[in-house]
Amino acid sequence: ESIFKLYREQGDTIFDQNQRIVSRNKYGHNYKAGADFFINKKSTIGFIVNGNVSDNVVETEGPMQIIYQPTNTVDRLLIASGDNDSKSSNVNANINYRYAVTGGTELNIDADYGKFSIRSNQFQPNDYYNAGGNIKLYSNVYRMISPTDIDIVSVKTDYERNFYKGKLGIGAKIGYVKTDNDFKRYDVISGNDVYDKDKSNRFKYTENINAGYINYNRAFKGFMLQVGVRVENTISDGRSTGLQYDNTTSTYKNFDSSIHRNYVDVFPSAALTFNKNPMSQFGLTFSRRIDRPAYQDLNPFEFKLDEYTFQRGNTLLRPQYTNIISLTNTYKYKLTTSLSYSHVNDVFAQLVDTADKSKSFITRKNLAKRDVVALNISYPFMYKTYMMFTNFSGNYSSYKADFGGGSRII
Repeated sequence: ESIFKLYREQGDTIFDQNQRIVSRNKYGHNYKAGADFFINKKSTIGFIVNGNVSDNVVETEGPMQIIYQPTNTVDRLLIASGDNDSKSSNVNANINYRYAVTGGTELNIDADYGKFSIRSNQFQPNDYYNAGGNIKLYSNVYRMISPTDIDIVSVKTDYERNFYKGKLGIGAKIGYVKTDNDFKRYDVISGNDVYDKDKSNRFKYTENINAGYINYNRAFKGFMLQVGVRVENTISDGRSTGLQYDNTTSTYKNFDSSIHRNYVDVFPSAALTFNKNPMSQFGLTFSRRIDRPAYQDLNPFEFKLDEYTFQRGNTLLRPQYTNIISLTNTYKYKLTTSLSYSHVNDVFAQLVDTADKSKSFITRKNLAKRDVVALNISYPFMYKTYMMFTNFSGNYSSYKADFGGGSRII
């Protein structure tokens, strides 16, 4: 259960919204099966299948006061109490091969396939009452049906062997994802669902990631060294299609909002561990990573909380990149202290913006950057058969963004 509160002033109107969101799991079932076959002393082949089926309901309810700002009087009250029934299923299959010999040489090959299916049915009534809440003025009722299918295929290989007094690892991975979201919006009139082609849409998205890496680690006298680099090529294509009314010609035309991206990223990493004194070991690490947008965060479909507030994805959302450096000390194998600094570009942020003068939408956008300094201290206390683990953490974050200049710079 969560509470959603949103207060906003738009034009001469104040919208004061208080909403309760409750998630219930009607049922959920999991399954898993697998086996390994030992071909010989060096080779093993195996497979595993797992998945689940579930039915979840999200219920929303709560009032919104619509206030005329010049006199600060309540004009009317909106009660939106809807539910979204979402049935989902997924199945994942893996087949793997492992070859290993004495001396440290090892080869692993994995092939994976996953299929996800979601069937969402959202019923969303909007009942308007007078300021006192005792006389119903009118209602607008909607139904949104949105089937979603996601297919994921990947193949990866990892090879490791002793090399120049250390360990060398190389590998590659190819991944392919296809998603299909078909959003259908209906106006419920006298108990009948009337299809609204202005508000209906379909979003298809494909993503292909080709990656390769090389990693080397070696122990020296008093310290250990690890260096590596991963290179990724991402090719993505998204298309939102539907019909849009053209006032000039008084006809419906095809609406097409597309995403096309093809980019290469390099992700280096390095680590130094100073272990000359086992009672006080230091570690220094650096890495760069990527966080890609969730598929639904790219989906421009609308999820209504009520007639004035909705959520939608952002087709222009870019990945966020993080560079982090960390210094860690472990004292007497117990007291661990870590100090880190990270710099994040194109930070994901959930923002509230306005649309159609009186309506607001919640979406994700990229902020310019975020800088974070974090300190973490942990220590396990042990007494006879009792143990208590304590942890202290603190961080300082600084955000910067520009959404159009002037007061839109934060």
